[in-house]
Amino acid sequence: MTLQLAINDMAYRVSFHQILLMALVPVLLLSCSHSSVEGPEADTDAVIGFSTVSQELDSRSTGSTLISNLNVQGSEIAVYGFHGSELDYSGEIPVFETEGAKRVCYKSDGQGQSNWDYDYIGSDAASSGVDKVKWIRSDRYRFRAFYPYSLMSEVNNTSSAKVLQMRYSLMEHDSDLMVAYATRCPAEDSEGVAPVKLEFKHALSALKFIIKKENTNETEKVKEFYLTGLHQAGGLYYFASGASNLKGDQTIMWIPGEVDEDTFVHHWNPGNETKYKEIVAGGVSVYDDKGDKDGFVFAIPMNGEYEGKKWVDPLPSIYAHFKTDKGGSVLHTAKLPDIPWEPGKKYIYTITVKHATVSVEVKIKPWTEVEASAEIKL
Repeated sequence: MTLQLAINDMAYRVSFHQILLMALVPVLLLSCSHSSVEGPEADTDAVIGFSTVSQELDSRSTGSTLISNLNVQGSEIAVYGFHGSELDYSGEIPVFETEGAKRVCYKSDGQGQSNWDYDYIGSDAASSGVDKVKWIRSDRYRFRAFYPYSLMSEVNNTSSAKVLQMRYSLMEHDSDLMVAYATRCPAEDSEGVAPVKLEFKHALSALKFIIKKENTNETEKVKEFYLTGLHQAGGLYYFASGASNLKGDQTIMWIPGEVDEDTFVHHWNPGNETKYKEIVAGGVSVYDDKGDKDGFVFAIPMNGEYEGKKWVDPLPSIYAHFKTDKGGSVLHTAKLPDIPWEPGKKYIYTITVKHATVSVEVKIKPWTEVEASAEIKL
């Protein structure tokens, strides 16, 4: 498989630097060359299912919902699966009826309980009278998943249980993108044919902006806020960190698209002065921090590197711009510190308005891991 074939679908509508694409050659060659083969019949009556959360999209102008629980009615995830007898888990027999992702939904069983379920339509489904895949105890399985399933249209068609490749745009999407990976050998693992536990990790970075005033005796309200200079879109690659250890760590790797310094990103502009945000003594969160929101918006991570070479070098100059009611049309501008955003981390920026200037401080916090029990009946 050539590099061009491997990245064409991934790179549509996202412009990547050629040097970064060349760095992916070893990864793509390892992850995209697989064949479709049939395996032995199942030797158990146990079957597969999954778990994750799907919530309605939120307005990018009011802040985003960070998912902490995936077991919610109506949630959908996408799951890829491979299995085989290979001791190193390199088998490439599709777990499901195709090599593509299986849509798995959290729904009611009609008896007061909810669980993760899917429909199996393989060639043996009708004859066997079952709509699930059954385990082969001696085989070794690997599953790669992402949330939400609604982003399937952005996934490269070479994606599989080996590697997930997809595009994400801040201007088009507002979903808390998460990924998970798990392996299982029923004959050897203590879990046997029990539900497969998928531990979902946040693939994006999250930003929060708090505006304060140096003179807390003055009353003032924020009436508009936006960012410029950041990567608006990027390509995600999620794969095994070591090609010889498919049970080991997994890498969340981003190739950001080009920077457009003129486009307003995460633009908050309520228009109605009754919705302006008063800068209280402790500061005010620009984006909505009520209910299931906590004042965060998403960002494309910038931490990728290959063989010691950073893919985002130098870091882009990113600015926060805002207006206040007392300032009228005056635009306050603050340059954010040069910090390469990483997947699964929160960056909390505090912008302090002084008499003639603004200052910026940033705190970095780890994002909590999201767990979901995936009942995989094989």
